[in-house]
Amino acid sequence: WWAFSTAQLRMILQQRMKDMGRWEANNRACAQAISEVAESDEDHLLLGQLLIAGGDHELGITLLLKTIRERYIDTAPQGEWALLDLVDATLDQIQAVDSDIRRLQCMERRFRLQSLRGDIPGALALGERLYPLAEAAGAHRIQGSVLMHLANTCYAHGLFVKMEDYARRAVEVTDRYGLNDLAVTPRTNLIFNHARLRNFEEAHRLLRECEQFEEWMTLTQQIQVLIANANISKLQKRYGDEEVLYQQCIVLARADDNPIAECAASNNLAGFYLRRRDPEHAIPLLQRSMAIGERIDYHSGPVAEMYFGHALVLMGQLDQARRILHQAMAVFTRRQNYKRMVDTQTVLLMCATADGDLHEMQRRVDVICGLFDRYNVVGFQYIDWIADRLQEMGLSDQAKPILAPLYE
Repeated sequence: WWAFSTAQLRMILQQRMKDMGRWEANNRACAQAISEVAESDEDHLLLGQLLIAGGDHELGITLLLKTIRERYIDTAPQGEWALLDLVDATLDQIQAVDSDIRRLQCMERRFRLQSLRGDIPGALALGERLYPLAEAAGAHRIQGSVLMHLANTCYAHGLFVKMEDYARRAVEVTDRYGLNDLAVTPRTNLIFNHARLRNFEEAHRLLRECEQFEEWMTLTQQIQVLIANANISKLQKRYGDEEVLYQQCIVLARADDNPIAECAASNNLAGFYLRRRDPEHAIPLLQRSMAIGERIDYHSGPVAEMYFGHALVLMGQLDQARRILHQAMAVFTRRQNYKRMVDTQTVLLMCATADGDLHEMQRRVDVICGLFDRYNVVGFQYIDWIADRLQEMGLSDQAKPILAPLYE
């Protein structure tokens, strides 16, 4: 737990303490000293590790899980995996049963981290394995949380049928057990889906439902509601409202020191500017979002790269755009993020259009339609920009049969 000039010196001293039978006693003494001055999350994480090393397993586990939950609720730090490994190993050491609530809490955190990092197959598999365990243990909060995050994961990756099922079940569980602080997020998932299907009356009804939980909302949930409202504004072509709502999201996210919410809001606002063919306003937002994604290993980092590729297309920098788009596409393919695969293929179609390459346009349209059919995702946009470019180049008639499937 101390800083040494070399890792080897640290290992030698630790081993000497163990050989002398002083390992636990020394760690207990350190824990006692730290406990008297501990204030920050870092202090409490260190204290939890010292308590475990000193043999006070129960208190150490409790402190680590509490601090992880409070400190990392909306971020995906690199170090959390190691802390969860330590908690799991300690639970094994004290022979905790599989249904122990602390094991379920560790699984819940791992599931959340996998989702944040874009490991969709892994996250869905872990979440679906965790839910019945939580249900059997009567861990209603974990039940609601898992369903909520399963819905989030599915929506973010274009799995809309699964998303709606998880979100409806999450609403049912949170309402049944009075989990008011979890009630808003699954409703925002349903709002997105109803808006996507142009069922605006139901979307607005759910927005009004969210207002009933205002006193329990975190800033993150307030941002979720604003983004859902902005999405409705976009689809109803109230673009001024959309821009203002996304700007409000960014202000709230920065006030809350919430990089994940800021990343999502920045990407959405950048998308707004790109639809208006305004890359100059989009690029600073995307550069900040990419930096956040790299720093916290968040799945929206590659989304920002995809949007950045779009900005480069609008600026006529096609070679650089293709390079970054292929880079993003490789990540989305590996993560099985079908929604973003469609989005990236769409921007690559824009590249082919800008080059007037009808053969490449046909290839991209075939890929997009294949994704539509195979994975039941939707997301094609920017058809107006493509049509305008084709008209400028006198290729509208030749390209019409190529693009026809995208209008169906």
